Amino acid sequence: MKLVRAKKLRFSAALKIELLRKVEAAEAAGRAEQVAGLLQEHGLSLDVLDKWRRDRDAGELAALAPRKRGRKPLKSPEEELASLRKRKAQLEEQIKRARVVVEVQQKVAALLGKDLPRPAPGHPASATPKRGR
Repeated sequence: MKLVRAKKLRFSAALKIELLRKVEAAEAAGRAEQVAGLLQEHGLSLDVLDKWRRDRDAGELAALAPRKRGRKPLKSPEEELASLRKRKAQLEEQIKRARVVVEVQQKVAALLGKDLPRPAPGHPASATPKRGR
């Protein structure tokens, strides 16, 4: 037997507010069967309705709108440039620390009389640090 997964219902903010208005009108008139009918018709439970009420009462109408799924929109060129500059600075700092570690290792190896292999040309560890930046 294959289980079928229920599809999640999504309601617009306008429909949620309309349903809340209808349910509250039915509750005010004392018609519980009408409330039950509305909930059943739309496949809702009282818990969901209570959450919608709390969101509405907290002034969070935007919370009633369905959330957009998927990838976030791309950054503007200025934001992307700032992000890349920040990342570059972080990487340069990381390279500086790595060079210090390599220098210490070379000095320790020299004191112990051991030869360490030199990094290949073009490897980041073989580059000399740029001064004045």
